[in-house]
Amino acid sequence: MTPGTRKRIFAGLFVASSCHHTTCSDRVSAVVDNSSLHNAEGTLEDASWHDVKNRQSMESVASAVRSSMEAANIDTRKDHATHNFERKRRKSNRRQQQHQRKVQKSERELIVGGKLAPPGRFPYLVSLQLEKVLDEAGSAENDGAEVSDVHTCGGTLIAMDVVLTAGHCGYDELPSAQMANAQGSVNTDGHVNFGEMPSQIFYGADVGAYNLSNNDGGGYTVDNMLFEKLVLHPDYTGYHGKGNNRMSLQHDVMLVKLYGASNQPVVRLHDPNLRYAAHHEPFEGEDLVVVGWGDTDPASGEESTSLASVLQAATVKYVPNHICEKSKGYSDIQSTTNKAEDYFEYDGTISKDMMCARGSGDIVQDACQGDSGGGLIRPGLDMNGADDVQMGIVSWGLQCGDEDFPGVYSRVGEHYGWIAEKVCKLSDSPPSYLNCPMKPYPPGSPYDAMVDLTITIRFDDYRSETGWILESMPDFRNVMFRGFGYYKPESTVDDDNAMSETISVQSGRFYMLSILDEFADGFCCQVGEGFFRVESATDEYPVVETTPGILWSPHALRRAFYVSPTGNTNPPSYVTIVITLGMGADPSKFLLVALENVMHEALMLYEIRPFVTVTDSRTGAGTMVHSRSFKVPVLTADFNRQRYNVMVYDDNEASQASFEVYRGAAVPENLILAQSGSYGDKNNISRSFVMFKKDSIKTPTDPIVPDEPDESYTDDEVTILQSDGSVAQYLLCLLLAVSMGLFMG
Repeated sequence: MTPGTRKRIFAGLFVASSCHHTTCSDRVSAVVDNSSLHNAEGTLEDASWHDVKNRQSMESVASAVRSSMEAANIDTRKDHATHNFERKRRKSNRRQQQHQRKVQKSERELIVGGKLAPPGRFPYLVSLQLEKVLDEAGSAENDGAEVSDVHTCGGTLIAMDVVLTAGHCGYDELPSAQMANAQGSVNTDGHVNFGEMPSQIFYGADVGAYNLSNNDGGGYTVDNMLFEKLVLHPDYTGYHGKGNNRMSLQHDVMLVKLYGASNQPVVRLHDPNLRYAAHHEPFEGEDLVVVGWGDTDPASGEESTSLASVLQAATVKYVPNHICEKSKGYSDIQSTTNKAEDYFEYDGTISKDMMCARGSGDIVQDACQGDSGGGLIRPGLDMNGADDVQMGIVSWGLQCGDEDFPGVYSRVGEHYGWIAEKVCKLSDSPPSYLNCPMKPYPPGSPYDAMVDLTITIRFDDYRSETGWILESMPDFRNVMFRGFGYYKPESTVDDDNAMSETISVQSGRFYMLSILDEFADGFCCQVGEGFFRVESATDEYPVVETTPGILWSPHALRRAFYVSPTGNTNPPSYVTIVITLGMGADPSKFLLVALENVMHEALMLYEIRPFVTVTDSRTGAGTMVHSRSFKVPVLTADFNRQRYNVMVYDDNEASQASFEVYRGAAVPENLILAQSGSYGDKNNISRSFVMFKKDSIKTPTDPIVPDEPDESYTDDEVTILQSDGSVAQYLLCLLLAVSMGLFMG
């Protein structure tokens, strides 16, 4: 094996199930790491999920830090100056993987009876993929492969940074709390049951994919990208209906917001309000085209299947809903081993948000296992797809290629208004035909002085797997994007395997740097001592200190910061976090302190082992060895209500660190949160507070005067949310902190 390469599962089978509510059995679970749930502007709102995600992130980071410490003790640091080359991923073997498992016949996976699609004919097609590093057991199960890079669902690019797919492609659904033996349904609150922490079915998106075995785009360059957030349709019902409605997979629609932007063409959505010929309602028997990768053999009883490597296309005919509902017959869908057929009917299962299509003639053509989320297309005349219109989204069906039962698709025209509204909000550059309103610019003047910002990254041994995007906050406009593979050429890095890039940005604003990692193993510390740093020409010290390449979430680290105007280094609003180690504590065992903005899932502070790496910097100046003070710029209520999580991880068992949070300078009048050095039976703790209106901030020189009551708003400016512990515990901690301050004073 060539040094520095590793073997991957590239075109294997890994599908998301889609089951008819009367026929689904033994549904396949998505075996992926739990990761962050990205809120979808009102969709999937559940604070407990976010808290679980943060606990998992802290544990993951702590584990990586411990591994780094062990590696440092045995001196495993790489000398990049002696081997300046890009290592291919561990072991690369792009081959079709025969992945054995039991397959549900109601899943939509690929094209039955189709043909190879012409190269470049559908450049907007997307392969949604499970991308991760395999553990030892996973590698053994997959013939020594070290990374997983396999197709799970299809999708279509509808804006340069937004993919349209099926709702059931997003998260693994759990059995219902209301129904015995259910295969994924609603919980007791009437919402789709994704569990305490949703398990994602895919992470990556190969935009413009054609041949999955060699990453070929059929004349186009494939854009290998990661998603930033998933936005489920609010009325998505899951596999067994929602509330009292038992109809399955209604509104099976989801948007995937990508990091960065793709250069591929987009497909236009069917708008039933337009009078153009390309947008008329489909008529009975109209030829449409379904495209995707996957199983081409619908034989009953098949227990293993393999994706087709090359994009397939099949012609199907539109079936009106009132005819589709009359479909009935016998099928052995219930079991892949029991040949006894059961009787089924579509009656009562086809709603107006769905549409049907089936093959005709001597060769049965249909979507099948794994093609979920792909497009049902009204093809135009342009051979590059420029005048194609997407009519539907592959959703569900009883059995692949069954002459009695058409395939069922989510109807794009029925969801056009919702899709357009969300794309206008999500996309950095939505297509012009959507007529989106202009996005508001961030606070501040467009004439604010420009400042040079320098981003430095030292990579691990697989630098082509690392990318980044710089965005303004809170409007999230793309300032600069570097995708996967950009740093593959040796000419892009120096002899230390690092790069520095200077970008001119407007001062007086917040920005967010998202560091992206294709296979979720970060770029520190077992495969090269990677790090990143951000410096501003207006600041004496870095605005983001040198930080190890340990990711907060599986594929990304979102680090926010403020760029000061020239001559004014004070941010408009900040909090001061003071960390004090416990009596007799080992400084090297304090692993992490972080401050997260929950709304934007952005880390305003991310300090790993701060008591070991103390330097003469803005955050550490004037502190003692066992106490550090962090001045952290924050978004305030001017940007809507802001919730923040303070997270601390301390491996000192006998005496853990205490901390206080002040809004502004660290004076008693500004104290908003205090935590003693007792975390219960854990070695980490998370505490929250919310900023929701302006108020005066005390500075060390301010006279202390009683605050005047605000008659128009009587609530306090900062609310303390107890992530751990009770109100009584908080008051006790506050009393202890104040008492300690008086004693030390």
